[in-house]
Amino acid sequence: MQQKIPLFFNGAPTGSIGISHDKTRYILCAEAPDTISGLARAYVYMSSKPEAELCVGVMVPEEGGVLRAYKSCTRNDIISCGVDFDKIDRGEIRLFKTFLNNESREEWRVASCPEKIIDDVVMQNSVKSATVLVEQAAHPRRLAVELSPEKPFALAPAFCLAPPDYINQVLYGVVDLNNTGRPILPTHS
Repeated sequence: MQQKIPLFFNGAPTGSIGISHDKTRYILCAEAPDTISGLARAYVYMSSKPEAELCVGVMVPEEGGVLRAYKSCTRNDIISCGVDFDKIDRGEIRLFKTFLNNESREEWRVASCPEKIIDDVVMQNSVKSATVLVEQAAHPRRLAVELSPEKPFALAPAFCLAPPDYINQVLYGVVDLNNTGRPILPTHS
């Protein structure tokens, strides 16, 4: 059996989910244009029972401007979610982390001596040669350090506390600091 069901984003049809199965595996493949500014997951469910859903996976950008999510599972995996495979008739993309927000470069300034803001010797040394932005009106302080695949994150010990965010279309890891200059859990989304 092989079929396609509609995939929606913000209530509008935006793609499709191919559904097929053989004797032991159930295959779901969600596909949509790459027009979403953030990380999103695809879900399938039954219109007759929308509270029961199955996550297909994170929508991953691929060549040709397409987002795809793929899941291979057993009948038991589907049943454990409360979904009847034969009655799946709708898919939905849900954004769970946006990359773009309303922050602008004017709210941030380049820190002339970022090592004086941080109270950790290892991190002080690592930011001396990095471009670090400081949010002007933030309490506690927020630092933004560029995220780049070409070089390691300058505040590596705080990487897990640095959610990605775009500032003026450049991707940064944003780190919140407490009053003593130590990284803390993020206070902003």
